[in-house]
Amino acid sequence: MQVLAARESMAQEQLAAVQESDESLRKMRHETVNYYTVLQKLSQAGAWDRLEAYLDGLLSDVEAVPAMVYVAHPAINAVLTMILARAQKQGIKVEHEVSAPETLPFPDTELCTVLMNLLQNALDANALAPAGAEKWLRVSIHIRGAHLYIGVENPRFGPVKYDEKTGLCHTTKADRTVHGFGLKAVQAVAQKYQSELLLEFPDGMFSAATALQMPEE
Repeated sequence: MQVLAARESMAQEQLAAVQESDESLRKMRHETVNYYTVLQKLSQAGAWDRLEAYLDGLLSDVEAVPAMVYVAHPAINAVLTMILARAQKQGIKVEHEVSAPETLPFPDTELCTVLMNLLQNALDANALAPAGAEKWLRVSIHIRGAHLYIGVENPRFGPVKYDEKTGLCHTTKADRTVHGFGLKAVQAVAQKYQSELLLEFPDGMFSAATALQMPEE
């Protein structure tokens, strides 16, 4: 019951985060219209110096913003936009090979559960990097036949407490009553769709992947 309650709480928090990110994207689109309006007015007025200064400011702002469109699927794109932007701010080198159609036969809450937990674990792992160590993250999402593949790789800078009985890794965080439910939640989603959560941790690396079987219509 504790695990189920934690899963429900995480799903609600993750969906709220996705909705917040989506709202931010809508706000950005609205601001873009305003930018073009200002550019048009300055051009019509012949205020070329002010126009040049305004363009310089916009270019500086745009260069600081990561790509907003990774995939067509709104929920997946919102998660990637939010988490990968956070990764880049933390000095993590991000590599992505992702594609997903606009609609998928899975609830958004379950997709967010899988993707957000795996990506957040990758951010947490990178946060343990000693001074001078390279921080990186790779995420792969694509359709494989009748399955949606989701995989995340990252470096590891400490031992892994793997439980062969459950097929999961124990949290290394101090408060286990609060932490440690993420991989359990991902595993539960994977099992619901006839898949497994595959964890591998060769020297210096950790990877987590699953292939969710798409339900037949």
